[in-house]
Amino acid sequence: MTLKTIKQILETYQLHPLKRFGQNFLHDQNLCQWIVKEAAIQSDETVWEIGPGLGALTEWVLPMAK
Repeated sequence: MTLKTIKQILETYQLHPLKRFGQNFLHDQNLCQWIVKEAAIQSDETVWEIGPGLGALTEWVLPMAK
C-alpha cells in the first residue's frame, strides 16, 4: 500500500490520524516485504493480521498463507 493510497483512503472516509496517539500507517513496501519474510509464513498456515491499520501487510501475506 503506497502513501498516496493511504492518503486517498483517509480522505475518502474523512479519517485523521492523531499524532498524540502515535498513529502511523505502514507504507514502506520494502519494510512490508521484510516483515512478512521474517515471519517465515508457511503455505499451510492461517494468518490473522490484527490491528487498526489499513491492511498494508495483508497484500504481502495473502499469497503466502492459507
